[in-house]
Amino acid sequence: GTKLELLTLLVLNLYIDIKWQQAQEEQNINKRTDTYKHINNMLIELKELTPYDDKIYFKLASITLDQIADSKTRSDQDALFTEAENFLRKAIELSPYENSYRTLMATLKITQASSTTPDNVEKFLATAESYLDGVSQQGEEKALYNRVSIAALRGQSEKALELLEECSKAGTLPSREEIESDKALDSLRDQDAFKKFMERAYPAKDSSQTKDDTEDSE
Repeated sequence: GTKLELLTLLVLNLYIDIKWQQAQEEQNINKRTDTYKHINNMLIELKELTPYDDKIYFKLASITLDQIADSKTRSDQDALFTEAENFLRKAIELSPYENSYRTLMATLKITQASSTTPDNVEKFLATAESYLDGVSQQGEEKALYNRVSIAALRGQSEKALELLEECSKAGTLPSREEIESDKALDSLRDQDAFKKFMERAYPAKDSSQTKDDTEDSE
């Protein structure tokens, strides 16, 4: 495209990122829903302009997943899961070796496993694992937390805790708030080993770990 078209796309993407940040921070559910709709519409327009841009599909998938927590019914939730999966499949089709796309697909399947009936859990976890197995060595650190969730959902507490320690060493733990609200880890919460891990990994109530923090503490 022309320089003007490229600049327009750049500005649009920047605007979308700003609105996305606003949506994530918005406390009012109605305002948040409206902002997400606005972002979705813009991304759909961008998709029409650049149908082979894998990053657009990845953003659409990520933003669709963000909206699942606000969905009121199981059918709404399932529709959003399907929509997000379709966007991600397209992103992976366009860029099959992009680690972040495979990792997000695994996250999507783990989230489904966390909220499904017991007889369906393994089906979703096996699919999640198949996507993680395609992640290259350089993306493995980011995929580690997915492996924690899979082990926890399978009731493999010892393995889940070992993987959490690996995440801590790699500096790839999510924020304390994310871990505390992650349904996939519910089977670990009453265990002393998990409680001790949380005390070590998050000494301050509102801390979120970074790689630098981890290296400084070693």
